[in-house]
Amino acid sequence: MNPELEIGRYLTEKAAFPNMARVGGAIEYLGEGGNTTTLAILQEFVPNGGDCWNHTLAHLKRLSEAVARGEAPDNGNFPERMELLGERVGLLHAVLAGTSGDPAFDPEPVSDDDWVEWMSSIERSAVETLDALKRRIDSIPERHRAMVEEVCAASDRIRDHVKTFRPDLASIRKARIHGDLHLGQILVTQDDFVIIDFEGEPARPLAERRRKHLPVRDVAGMLRSFGYAARMTVQHESLGNDEFDRRLSAMAEDWEHRIGEIFLSGYFHGAGDCVAIPRDRDVFDSLLNLFLLEKVLYECVYELNNRPDWIGIPIAGLINIVRNIYLA
Repeated sequence: MNPELEIGRYLTEKAAFPNMARVGGAIEYLGEGGNTTTLAILQEFVPNGGDCWNHTLAHLKRLSEAVARGEAPDNGNFPERMELLGERVGLLHAVLAGTSGDPAFDPEPVSDDDWVEWMSSIERSAVETLDALKRRIDSIPERHRAMVEEVCAASDRIRDHVKTFRPDLASIRKARIHGDLHLGQILVTQDDFVIIDFEGEPARPLAERRRKHLPVRDVAGMLRSFGYAARMTVQHESLGNDEFDRRLSAMAEDWEHRIGEIFLSGYFHGAGDCVAIPRDRDVFDSLLNLFLLEKVLYECVYELNNRPDWIGIPIAGLINIVRNIYLA
């Protein structure tokens, strides 16, 4: 079954999750052997003002214009809105990790096999990404090469961390998650948010998208989305003036950190006692950093293959991980 329909039905019929487009029905094809293929889904129409990605970029553009005028950036009610968004994502994870008697959704302990599979995937991604950066460094714009060289010099430390990191699995539960959560998957309504597109990452096999995972993986996707928006703003709004560009970069870096912390504050409030979220903040942060690494490695490969001029955006995120986590 397509996870868009499966999760949508669960959230509509069993969990009554309010911040989604409710599912009204579906057309499915029943093939040989009982295999079901989803052909169409009927969902509630949600009046909205666009997605949170574009709203965030517009907000950051206003902040950059304030920096250009020499004024202090005014975030207005944006921080409060992002705290509310964090609450909604936390509530989503709490609902998906609830016990309902449905084996496709009930949370389960994380097994040794689960952990080995997840870490092996991240390790492969690290090896492939770092090797690609080394091979193609001459094709990377010169202004980004020093950052790429710094990352490549830390490649062994990154791989070693992925190989050796292992939290106490007894305290962790896996559950169904969104699977492809970022600002573009959030619709902005008049005073709230609606989370859409529960299909998961389209490039992954259907069976993999239906597997249970750690909710912190969705959180990493949201934080990287904030980071991408901030770095894109710096790249787009740069005037080629060293002083202004430094102030713009400092504003964006501060904004990313502050909004990320505010989002997390709302997230923990909304998630409550969710069994799939580690209660130990140190464990949560360690897992978050690991899945931030997974996200940023994917971003590096994507930009390297499609938009080399943009490689500085994920590389800056990767450097933060290298400096703050692996080389501490």
